Amino acid sequence: MIAATILGCSTVAARSQSDEELRDLLPLLRPWESLLTVKSGGGYKDNVALSHAAPEAGGFVSAAAEAMVLRQFLEGSQLTFFASGETRFFPSAKTVDDEATAFAVLQGKKLFTDGSQGTLAAQYVFENEVLDVSITETNREAVPVRGHSIGLRPGYHKDLGERLRLSLELPATRQFLNAPLDDYWEAGPRCTLARRHGHESEVGALYEFTFRAYDTYTQLDASGATVTNTSRVYWQNNFRLHWRQHWDAAKHWRTELRAGCRVNTDNGSGYFDFVEPHVSIEARYRTGDWTLVASARAGWYFYPVQTVSATDPAKRERADLHVSVRGERRLWRKLSALAAFEHEQVYSNDRLETYTANIFQAGLQWEF
Repeated sequence: MIAATILGCSTVAARSQSDEELRDLLPLLRPWESLLTVKSGGGYKDNVALSHAAPEAGGFVSAAAEAMVLRQFLEGSQLTFFASGETRFFPSAKTVDDEATAFAVLQGKKLFTDGSQGTLAAQYVFENEVLDVSITETNREAVPVRGHSIGLRPGYHKDLGERLRLSLELPATRQFLNAPLDDYWEAGPRCTLARRHGHESEVGALYEFTFRAYDTYTQLDASGATVTNTSRVYWQNNFRLHWRQHWDAAKHWRTELRAGCRVNTDNGSGYFDFVEPHVSIEARYRTGDWTLVASARAGWYFYPVQTVSATDPAKRERADLHVSVRGERRLWRKLSALAAFEHEQVYSNDRLETYTANIFQAGLQWEF
């Protein structure tokens, strides 16, 4: 789904420092702090176009950079700018020449006298890569996606006692996409309630409602035919529970478990309606010289109206699996070695949308 990939910034932001890691640094920061990280390397992808029938393998070279500037104020307010980007070149592949992603966000945090906090973030995302968008689109095969998005995310955060925290956000995004995909507006409230416990661990629940309105897409009837003189709108409800646990006082070991359900509803025949229960887990080990992270996510999609094809009346079903392992080892001062493996697989009763892809990557990282 484009929203999950672009708005969630899974390709770019997942590589950046987490909010928790930034909080660990705050006691050591001066009023102005900056950090620049440059990465270079290469790897191998055994299905560069995410093809179900004729996967093409190819090696790639990659380059990436991350920059952060942070300004802290005496009253506890904060201004942060973060930007990152990565590009990959496939010199021998015929179906894909290159891929690129970029992400930038400027966020301000204001601490109020009652201890609550207001936030406002403005973000920009660029994406140019082959993606599987069939969850909310008519394309059952992966397609080249090139697009930009701009968004605002105001928020309010309040401690309800010593351990309970309530966060309210209202993100709004404008998405621009090249054909065959359509531009759209997306907005909706997000509410998170979390309870902190030992070693800055927490358990929490999230509810999110999203409204998406396309510029030119029309509704489809139950058979998938176009309904003229209509416009397409999605309403999406997302429920999620999470448990993040540090297992020692030094926070060397951390695990995070998430489980939830997403429900999508269109404004027409229900052709794009689906229910998606999902679960994910991540384990991280971090010391002064080592960072090791392993994660897995699985999601199951059930479509009550959409069928496999015009000749197969079975209701469409699919399951997505993503597994990744990455490691970082400090070699000398600000120089580190990186290695990562990713496995992505889609199972479906429509063979057209199934595929398997594996990525191996290694490189070096410099911090300035």
